[in-house]
Amino acid sequence: MIWKPNPTVRQRDFGNQVVLVDPDKVLVHELNEVGTFLWSLVDGSRSPDQMAQALTEEFEVTYEEALGDVENFLNRLAQLGLVKAEDTNTGGST
Repeated sequence: MIWKPNPTVRQRDFGNQVVLVDPDKVLVHELNEVGTFLWSLVDGSRSPDQMAQALTEEFEVTYEEALGDVENFLNRLAQLGLVKAEDTNTGGST
């Protein structure tokens, strides 16, 4: 499974932080440094496992901790409608 950003969400960069703007819901979401790094990996080409591996290479965190953080991050963004999961086996959204 891979994750893609909602195409209506706009990103604004502020140094090492990102603000996500959801114009449909008129909401703004500020990401911290780790969230900003993870957001940069949500491009429709990486699985949560690949994102967790990248997180361990960028920050001092174990793979297990990184995977938990990635899953929590993606699930929270999905609840907010900022990302969606796509099944790589069928090419369809879930």
